[in-house]
Amino acid sequence: MLKNFYYTDVFVDGQEKTPYYIPQFILSNRNTPLGYPFIYGCDFRYDGLYLHRLTNPNDRFSIPYSEIKWIDLYVVRRRWGTTILTMMIPCFDFDLIIHTEHDEYEIEFPAFFGFLEVMERLRAENVYVMDVLDVFKRFPNLEAFKSDFGAYFEKNYHAIAQEHGLDDPRVGFKKTTW
Repeated sequence: MLKNFYYTDVFVDGQEKTPYYIPQFILSNRNTPLGYPFIYGCDFRYDGLYLHRLTNPNDRFSIPYSEIKWIDLYVVRRRWGTTILTMMIPCFDFDLIIHTEHDEYEIEFPAFFGFLEVMERLRAENVYVMDVLDVFKRFPNLEAFKSDFGAYFEKNYHAIAQEHGLDDPRVGFKKTTW
């Protein structure tokens, strides 16, 4: 993980797009991240990415599209706890590595097919998103994504993680400056 790591919910022009996969027994109220006060919102707007901490909207910053050189899209397996039950629940997230002129940022969020729309928006802004694992070629429509995405990564993730140097599984969160 990079030093600039953010676990986020995804928004497009202020409207939330991220499906919510964190099990209810881990996070009891979506609007109050009790055990996870670090969760950010990542809003893809017309001129850049806006990140803000959900529990503290004053903790925010932006990355203008003009500063982004390219973005790598990966899939990571997330483990949400250390109990037997949470270890058994497969949870796959998208992991973006945003390369700018002076820094790199890592943004992780629950995987969802609608992110294809965000990629199209980024492309329109001349920001290249490298789909390293060919997620959207492998699952070209919503039905294929819903029915096959989890099973494919459940079966193949260990080899993918080794090949691409990904956490297997990702358990912790690297702190950002609070």
